[in-house]
Formats: sequence, structure tokens, C-alpha cells
Amino acid sequence: MRSSLYSRWCVLLTLAYVAAAIFVIWDDRTHTGAGNWISLRGMTSFLATFPISAFFDAFLSIRLDYRSNLEMGFAILGTAVCVYFACFGAATLLHTIFFSHRQPPEPPK
Repeated sequence: MRSSLYSRWCVLLTLAYVAAAIFVIWDDRTHTGAGNWISLRGMTSFLATFPISAFFDAFLSIRLDYRSNLEMGFAILGTAVCVYFACFGAATLLHTIFFSHRQPPEPPK
């Protein structure tokens, strides 16, 4: 019962992340930016897909193309999986810390 409840909440959080990431990437693509001397295009897309983008950039030396729908879809999907498992792990850990010390009720005599 408990893991089913956590799973539902984590699915909702993951779907909220996916919606937010799609909006952020769409916004990053459509607005050219107002900076005169600096351009931060792609930075919000990088931050929205940070676990996958940072891993590819740091360990595989592959920079994701933020204009490619396929690469952004892969990055959003990978980050969504990370969000789900991080949520489920955190919920399980918090439940273990705060509720594992309770003793079961004694049976009636």
C-alpha cells in the first residue's frame, strides 16, 4: 500500500517535471534573448535536463544539441526517470526514518 501511494505521487511529480521541462525548452527556443553583449541560449534547456546533459558533457564529452527535438526528448525522458527514482527513494527513506520505529499494536487479551 505504501509503495503504491509513493509511486502515484512520484508519477505526478514526474509528469509535472515533464510539462515544466517542455515549456522551458520551448521558451528557450522561441525567445532570442534581450542581452546585448551576452547570449545564454541553451542554458535553461541545459538546466531543465541537468542530470543527462551534465553526464553527457562531463563524462562522454558529448554536447547535446538543444535545437534537436530527438535529443531534447531523450534528455527529458532520461531526466524524468531520474526524477521518479529520486522521488521514490526519498519517500522510502523518509518513511523509514520517521515511521520504522513504531511498534505494532499488542493483540487484545
